[in-house]
Amino acid sequence: MRICSTTVVTSISMTVEEFEQGHVDTEKIINIPYLFHTPEGGVKNPLFLKQVSSVFHKEDHIIVGCQIGVRSLSAAADLVADGFEDVKNMEGGYLEWVKSGFPAIQPAVKEI
Repeated sequence: MRICSTTVVTSISMTVEEFEQGHVDTEKIINIPYLFHTPEGGVKNPLFLKQVSSVFHKEDHIIVGCQIGVRSLSAAADLVADGFEDVKNMEGGYLEWVKSGFPAIQPAVKEI
């Protein structure tokens, strides 16, 4: 099911592990990993564009972010090359977002 084209949505290209450690707090957030961590290093998600296309319309406003803004820049470029019309990279990524004091979801710290 696709999200309504008039909705502003944030798409995150974080790894699953990074997303679970904390992410932007927004009403609509979808994590579609751009890379996967493997023993050999980072491997590009071969289904990234297909997964994004299954959720977003080409004219949707999409903000792409990652941990520091490097992977999301590549993900945003791939989306634009695939015909997405309104894609923005969240410069500085999640770490800059938190540093700026914007709302974030972080797992509760377990006390020992």
